[in-house]
Amino acid sequence: MSVVKGAGVRTMVAVPLAVACAWPIAVAHADPVQIPRCASVQLTPSLGPPDGAAGTTFFPVILKNSGDAPCSMSGYPAVSFIAGSDNHPVGVAASQDPDTIGVVVIEPGQSTSANLGVVNAGNFPADCDAVPVSGLQVNLPGEAEPIIIGHADTACASTAYPTLRVGPFTGA
Repeated sequence: MSVVKGAGVRTMVAVPLAVACAWPIAVAHADPVQIPRCASVQLTPSLGPPDGAAGTTFFPVILKNSGDAPCSMSGYPAVSFIAGSDNHPVGVAASQDPDTIGVVVIEPGQSTSANLGVVNAGNFPADCDAVPVSGLQVNLPGEAEPIIIGHADTACASTAYPTLRVGPFTGA
């Protein structure tokens, strides 16, 4: 029997057959166990260690399930640089790296991550209007409540120069 808090229960029932058959048959219940989608409030965000290559630094955007039940996630996060005490967006939101998208189930205490590429604003001409930023705003697919991750960096304020790209959620 598999039990998931807050979800249905899948049961196995042994049904004895006639005397001619000496073993029971297991019949599975037809309702699959549903794992609810992760909500921003149950996730603890962080950035993993940087890994640089050719003017771009890659960070895993890590989201840890701080809740007491499993949750699921699929797709790409929306990621933007932010600045100021009002966390206003800077530049353009991250473009999406083409990759295979699957459903990730995050058990309590476990994490998922999405790979974030940050292009060095110094690689662009002066009209990129490089400005200091204080963090990243991460929005989950289907969630209105943003997740803020502190991260001091420099970004192009001009929308003509995209400096972020992100991959889909995967196991961390």
